[in-house]
Amino acid sequence: MTELETQLLRIIEEQQQQLMQQQVQLQKQQQALDTMQTKIIQALSAQSKTIKSDQQSLQQAQKSLATMQKQFHELERSTASYTEQINGKVREMSLITANNEEILERISTTQHSVSSEVAKAQQNLLETSEILKKISSR
Repeated sequence: MTELETQLLRIIEEQQQQLMQQQVQLQKQQQALDTMQTKIIQALSAQSKTIKSDQQSLQQAQKSLATMQKQFHELERSTASYTEQINGKVREMSLITANNEEILERISTTQHSVSSEVAKAQQNLLETSEILKKISSR
């Protein structure tokens, strides 16, 4: 084997080592994203249950207010204000839910991108391996 071939082989081996390190880093990032996504999904699930419970509580409160309005006509203005606040909270919760869905979509997109990069790195490793096989068979 000539000096040039030896140098080329060494360069290719170094590149392959770098690609393998990149693949390991990408896999670690993928695992971190998976863990983060799982935690976010768990948090969103818990938050969703809380929101649902709050919405049920708010609906019950609105029913109670309707009964109170029949009994206490003079309090009608203050109960309307209270209902307005409750509806504002429901809108806030709806916005939070929408934002959470947007975050999940971003995480999914990022995860897809990382998976794509891992696939590219694996393809590069395969191609490098083929080149090494060709060189070593010479």
